[in-house]
Amino acid sequence: MVHVTAPRHDENPALAELLAASFATDPVIARILPPENRTRDSLHLWYLAQVDTAAAVDVARDEDGTAVGVALWEPPHASWNLRDRFRPLPRMVRAAGGVVRYHRSCKVMSKLEEHRPRTPHWYLADLAVASSARGTGVGSRLLQHRLPGFDRDGHDAYLEATTAGSRRLYERNGFEAVATSYGSCTSMVRRPRNAPALLPSEPESSVA
Repeated sequence: MVHVTAPRHDENPALAELLAASFATDPVIARILPPENRTRDSLHLWYLAQVDTAAAVDVARDEDGTAVGVALWEPPHASWNLRDRFRPLPRMVRAAGGVVRYHRSCKVMSKLEEHRPRTPHWYLADLAVASSARGTGVGSRLLQHRLPGFDRDGHDAYLEATTAGSRRLYERNGFEAVATSYGSCTSMVRRPRNAPALLPSEPESSVA
């Protein structure tokens, strides 16, 4: 039985490694960290910066307590002081291969940001499942740890699905596609239960 907890105080490097392994061949991270600089070490640095600064981290554990999945969330109205905003930069710049390449990475991330809702929402920055636990419901378990609370509080949730498999996972949990970017990246929104459905007035937009 998988259960979800907060991370342990010394667990961030292991969670970063889980994320790095899961996203090593991801098509969108390939744009953020180009192949010539995308090594296991650079991926680890990149995701360690994400884990260290995430406002909410959920860890899925197996019966032995081993981490088999992780989700990083940003809550509505997340407030960042200057120290928090700049703290991850040294690692991210090193991971990208220098300031110029990091600037290119930021352009990709900014393009993805264009599809985020303008209203307050929870943002799922990353969700990863260990290869040994895929297909066992860990991803849904991580999502369902938070989604009922969003329903209760009336909050939307937003994410980017970077593969067809992850899109199917999110669709099963109530997310709807609103835009596509870079061919394989789908921006998705989940309304609270009993809220009006997303208006189908326009087809999904696409960004090359």
